[in-house]
Amino acid sequence: MKILKAVWNYLKDWRNLLTHGLIGVAIVVVALVIPVAPIYRVGILVSWLGST
Repeated sequence: MKILKAVWNYLKDWRNLLTHGLIGVAIVVVALVIPVAPIYRVGILVSWLGST
């Protein structure tokens, strides 16, 4: 229960919530919109997440 409370407090900060929301949108865009093979989508996502 202590871990869930810590995660909840972490996500209540608007900057953390915004960051997680933007990453979620980026994952959906990479997964559904970019017309490339799935292995390249994963590579793009990993390289983008690695740079942030």
